[in-house]
Amino acid sequence: MNMATRPFDAANYIEAAADQADLLSDAVDSGDPRYIAYALGAVARARGGIAKLAREAGMSRQALHKALSEDGNPTLDTVLKVLRALGLQMKIEEAPGGAIWRPRNKLGSRAGPHDDSAAMDRGAAIQAEALPELDSVGNASEHNTNI
Repeated sequence: MNMATRPFDAANYIEAAADQADLLSDAVDSGDPRYIAYALGAVARARGGIAKLAREAGMSRQALHKALSEDGNPTLDTVLKVLRALGLQMKIEEAPGGAIWRPRNKLGSRAGPHDDSAAMDRGAAIQAEALPELDSVGNASEHNTNI
């Protein structure tokens, strides 16, 4: 027995703006440009179609359709125009687990949050030189008061 099927289109199930925002947030969280393009296209179709969105975003229908197609890879400029036309905004927040990218330390390697131990040792030495020695009561000793 053959069963007739039709392609799934999320646009048929995301009528509420909150649902559309959830789909787009999930797509951005995935980091997959194809999923982001698909989600933007689904939201566009749910809100009246690509042609309407293209007019509101100030783009040609053909360019927007190509950017949001299965093989599309929309530029950041396109994504921002589409979001603005949809009345949505992108929000950036720190990822769980912190950053993947780390700045280079003075030795040229990527440093973790506390990997520059040499710099910390230099900082401790400078701090130790700048502070007078204190006795057990907290009075400055006589030999190191001219700092």
